[in-house]
Amino acid sequence: MDTKEYTILEPLPGQKAGEKVDVSGLSYFNILYNAALAITVTLAFVMIVLGGIQWSASMGSPGAISDAKKRIYGALIGLVLAFVSWLILNTINTALVNPKLPLAQITSTNGRGAVGAGGGSTESTQAEAVRTSLEQQGVAFLPACSSTRTSNCVSLAGMRVDTINEILALNEQCKSSGKFCKVSITGGTENILHSDGAYSHQGGYKFDADQGPNPALDKLISSYPVVGIRASDNATVHQAPNGTYYADEKSHWDACVKCPPPEFKPA
Repeated sequence: MDTKEYTILEPLPGQKAGEKVDVSGLSYFNILYNAALAITVTLAFVMIVLGGIQWSASMGSPGAISDAKKRIYGALIGLVLAFVSWLILNTINTALVNPKLPLAQITSTNGRGAVGAGGGSTESTQAEAVRTSLEQQGVAFLPACSSTRTSNCVSLAGMRVDTINEILALNEQCKSSGKFCKVSITGGTENILHSDGAYSHQGGYKFDADQGPNPALDKLISSYPVVGIRASDNATVHQAPNGTYYADEKSHWDACVKCPPPEFKPA
């Protein structure tokens, strides 16, 4: 039995009865926080309405009016505190307050191995869960890498939270740009045909998005400003508004998230 998982008996908002949650990570915090925030906001509005009714029914009584004001002010303070708490957590990490976003960095047994390398380990389970979450939101992938599949596959083991969130953000922009736009991931953290380095695929900073069936995606990324020609392979590099670099490698877009600028050819 996995002691990190708990089967929900009475579902919280956004959950289903019988669904399992990982109580060791941030996912459970996410559920509880969003439920508590919803309850707080609802109660605050109820108290404001009750305060308004109490004020209207005070018949000019100073004591009743004072009690009504205290009730309303207390509710407003509660709303402000709830908003401030959300703002702080959202600033630290958007995934803390957004139930759609994966929450924890995925790691593999050796820091850079393929999904399934641990033979059903927690790391593999995390990677599979993130893949499933992304697929549910419309992102496509090559099959997962494993001990028996080491080519034409994608691993998410060791991918950083920022990189995962960039895939989500690109997918949302893609869907907003047109119904024929599709994000298809053909490269992750697998060490197949990828150069090593500090800001690399294996380091969790990069992903590849297929260009082949995606003219709408190509148009979207090509709309980002060109910032230079990468010296290593003459790839044209575009930079998204959030700072992510997208290098045009003809068959796919090579994305580097929260990376320093690549070495450019002299202008």
